[in-house]
Amino acid sequence: MKRRLVLTAGAVSTAAAVVPMGSVAWAAAAPVDTATFAAVVAGARRDLDASQLAALAESLPSLLAAGQSAVDGTAGADRPVATGLFSRLLTVAGHVAYRTSDEATAARFAVEARAHAEEAGDAVAACEAERVAAVVVRRSGDSGATGLMMAAADRLEHATGLTEPTALSTWAETASSTAYTCAGFGALDDADELLAVARARLETAARPTRFTVNDVNVFAMSTAMIAGAFDLVLDRSRRVDAALLTTGHQRAHFHKDVALAAAAASTRPC
Repeated sequence: MKRRLVLTAGAVSTAAAVVPMGSVAWAAAAPVDTATFAAVVAGARRDLDASQLAALAESLPSLLAAGQSAVDGTAGADRPVATGLFSRLLTVAGHVAYRTSDEATAARFAVEARAHAEEAGDAVAACEAERVAAVVVRRSGDSGATGLMMAAADRLEHATGLTEPTALSTWAETASSTAYTCAGFGALDDADELLAVARARLETAARPTRFTVNDVNVFAMSTAMIAGAFDLVLDRSRRVDAALLTTGHQRAHFHKDVALAAAAASTRPC
């Protein structure tokens, strides 16, 4: 990239101001075994991908209570597994919170998710939590969010080497989200470089990944959209196979951006 995106002191202080420290407490729940809890977390993630925000908002308090029970009820080798799963559930809760415009709660969930990921030694879960924290900073209008996301992606690469599909998917999604953040703060060229790197990494992956080149191409549309480059949105939409989009969230972004860009292009003076 033309300029290295780094985590600056300003970005750190902004994150500290926006993301309050402290614990989140839930009502006690009956003990839950790790296998059952893993299915619960997978289901919550599927609901998030399907944009079932209202249903999740209603069910999350009991799910989080079950998660805390799973963590409290495990020891030995099962403890890091349960803690890592709880981190992922907290991250889902963070996504739900900011998508429903409750940034303060999203920030709190992100802090808790990061702490549990650290305890579990789960670099992927840590990156996912840090991305939520960075989105909260971005939504506050602070460009320091770019450095926070890039640093999260860099830490994940350093910790894992991106040799496993899950790590590579999380890295590519975080890099794509960083690109969107760059574009939102006027750095479309930097955004396109990041997207090109993510695309290249996924194209050479040894095994299939959850997050694919098709998903990167949706982010490429969104970066052009947030930059106001409506013709570019429509051009980039031709690289997306809408039938292969795996989440409701991505499908909604694709169709919304195409419709808005087409409307904007049609009303532009000749």
